[in-house]
Amino acid sequence: MQKVVKVFISHASEDKARFVEKLATELRENGIDAWLDKWEIKIGDSIVDKIFEFGIKQCKVFIIVLSKNSVNKPWVKEELNSAVVKKIENNCRIMPIIIDDDIEVPTALNHLVWKRIRDISNCNDELSEIINSILEIQEKPPLGTTKHKIIQMPTISGYSSIDTAIFKIIGDLVLENDRIDRFVEGEHFYPKIKEFQISEEEALETLEILEKGGTIKSQYAIGSKQPIYFKMTEYGFYRYCSYYLDDFERIIIDTVSKIFNENIFRYTLISEQLNVQKVVIYCIFEYFDNKGFITTVKAMGGVYDIINITGIGKRTFREMLQ
Repeated sequence: MQKVVKVFISHASEDKARFVEKLATELRENGIDAWLDKWEIKIGDSIVDKIFEFGIKQCKVFIIVLSKNSVNKPWVKEELNSAVVKKIENNCRIMPIIIDDDIEVPTALNHLVWKRIRDISNCNDELSEIINSILEIQEKPPLGTTKHKIIQMPTISGYSSIDTAIFKIIGDLVLENDRIDRFVEGEHFYPKIKEFQISEEEALETLEILEKGGTIKSQYAIGSKQPIYFKMTEYGFYRYCSYYLDDFERIIIDTVSKIFNENIFRYTLISEQLNVQKVVIYCIFEYFDNKGFITTVKAMGGVYDIINITGIGKRTFREMLQ
């Protein structure tokens, strides 16, 4: 699963308006979940809990903005000390960014590569480099043509690179159609696999493997080895969302909140209110139903309603929302 990278930005309050907000905004606009105190800490919150438990503890990258304002701030030093411990324990990356000249870099950062911003009013190139570093995008020249383009695609556990590519192609088509029950026909599928230089023989082998794994269902004509059409199962699409849908975990939590806190029991209404495609909420309902968290009723016309939240469902939802 391609997880959204969570980043904590340690800084002096004096640097917020002149650089840090621009940095955090750029990160979020590029799919990086930047944690900034201004956005995360609300009236009545515990500052310590918010910063250390929900900010630093959950981040994968710790950015420290070094300036004349921040280098001697006790609070910034505490955040850095916490990040250093987390780096040792959990492989958290620490990324120093220097925005002022003639400052003394903390000893704990001497062994790291820094990024110096020469002009904070004109730093788009430096921000792009920071974003690429966080996302681990390397600007190396390609090694050359490979048999399959999909060799460079991150593989799903238990799947080969071809399995992963075909699984994603089918999931993309489901998301595009916004329907889990719509069959995928060969005329839409086979042109896409050619883009990845996958042969029909390899595709048929993968379709059989995916079907045995419960992620797709195929329909064959009598005497034919090639399916007429196939569709992704609810389980398969839930797995697809887990790997490829940005912030899927947050969508699940928001769905639980709509069900448990607001008593909204129809998946189409939750889809509209969260501005999330219907097929995504539908599969979350299916997952909850299969887990025994809810009981549901399906009717003609696409109606899919929750009729009851079970005891284990109430307990699970309550824990998820804490």
